[in-house]
Amino acid sequence: MIYFIQDSSTLHIKIGFTGGDVEGRLKQLQTGSAAVLVALAHVGGGKDVESLLHQRLAPSRERGEWFRPTAEVLEIMLGALGARMLASHRGGGEEGWFLHLLELGPRPAPPPVVPEPGMLAGCAVGMT
Repeated sequence: MIYFIQDSSTLHIKIGFTGGDVEGRLKQLQTGSAAVLVALAHVGGGKDVESLLHQRLAPSRERGEWFRPTAEVLEIMLGALGARMLASHRGGGEEGWFLHLLELGPRPAPPPVVPEPGMLAGCAVGMT
């Protein structure tokens, strides 16, 4: 299980793997932390997925498995939540959906729509 746990004082997010449940891992981490820790998300996956995430998010790394809450870190965390929803609604494993979402990466902006001559003929919007 891949988990995303946030330190409430620094806002850094730990991205890690546990073979057990996330709540148990949260309790272990909380024992050694003065700040309140909050479990934000989790998704199925093994150490290989954890390693992939750490490599991809290296520019956002603060220290060890703790990452700054950059746009990319938050996007990947939301991908984990999306993978869980896709797995529950469409079937299949969370890890497979999560890896699929990771491979897609950020989507490029669509090209601008340039109206062809006559395309807006008869349109009254903005006309006086």
